[in-house]
Amino acid sequence: MTDERDDELIAAWMQEFAALPLEKSSLPDPAYLWWKAQLLRRWDAQRTVVAPLEWGERVQVATGLGGAVVLLALSWPHVPIVATGVLVLTAAVAAGWWRQSLTSD
Repeated sequence: MTDERDDELIAAWMQEFAALPLEKSSLPDPAYLWWKAQLLRRWDAQRTVVAPLEWGERVQVATGLGGAVVLLALSWPHVPIVATGVLVLTAAVAAGWWRQSLTSD
């Protein structure tokens, strides 16, 4: 009995819903669409131009880290323990930055 009553309620609601007037959807202003397309085109061009610079920054960081490792290896017998810890910590932070910059693309 409940199923029949539910069916009747659903049918009545659907008829009321179907009778509601539909709002006319208006298209956006063509000037706005053109402006947005131009903006997206400029952003894409800018990203294309900046991509080699971002890779250059990564190469600079890798070169600096490599140089720090070589310097640490060559000066290992002469560096006190505290300074070594600072160098290792600096290298770890730089490596974390490097990893984060690779994943942010």
